[in-house]
Amino acid sequence: MPVLKFILYSGITLTDLMIFIAIGFVAQIINGSLGMSYGTLSVAMLLTMGVHPVIASTSVHISKAVTGYASGISHWKLGNVDQELAFKLIFGGVAGGIVGAFVLMMMPDRLLTPLIAFYLLSTGLTICFRSLSKSVIKYADVEALSLGALGGFVDAVGGGGWGPVVTSTLLSKGHNPHRAIGSVSFAEAFVATAITVVLLSHVSFASMNWSLVVGLMIGGVGAAPLAAYLCDKLPVQRLSFAVGTLVVLLSVTMLGGILL
Repeated sequence: MPVLKFILYSGITLTDLMIFIAIGFVAQIINGSLGMSYGTLSVAMLLTMGVHPVIASTSVHISKAVTGYASGISHWKLGNVDQELAFKLIFGGVAGGIVGAFVLMMMPDRLLTPLIAFYLLSTGLTICFRSLSKSVIKYADVEALSLGALGGFVDAVGGGGWGPVVTSTLLSKGHNPHRAIGSVSFAEAFVATAITVVLLSHVSFASMNWSLVVGLMIGGVGAAPLAAYLCDKLPVQRLSFAVGTLVVLLSVTMLGGILL
């Protein structure tokens, strides 16, 4: 029972742990079903709770690296992964994520929270608007390496954004929703791992809130198989709009706290 021993000897309270497990579970259900919003939603909630941006991003990427593999394997077993697309996204995403992580570490603290808040606001609005679009889009090819690099960079700097950038673009180009979501979820684990390695070289072990990390991982891993199963069961447009609205509300709350 290594996880239980870690909880007992690390000062983690049961209340904190349950809150972070709930955040990880809900975020992964949404992420595995829509192919987006694990990082966006988790970081928005954590920043609203007063967690430092770099700690929030590092914690979320550690948990994404773990839950992402569980989610990716689940999607792979269900036949939701386009291997060629996924591997191109991985190579591009890892490169972009490493560059983005270094940019995040060099950014002054006073700029981090407002910039990420504005980024989350724009991301939430984009998710809402795209969920309301009823236009039928014909399939068009997309440069997966470049798309992955952009998604990885944005994800590292903003603490989330891999799905909103990559999944939304693929769906807007007419890719099969289930294959696009499965491929993006599979690639996300590798991108999150690369970002985590860079961020952990900057963040000390002692400064991390490990109850946050452990809770997100437990909730995310527990939700991963269910989320992959729900990928083609849930009403994507309605769920996307609900997620976008929640992200907008959280980002507005953050901006209000900064400005007041």
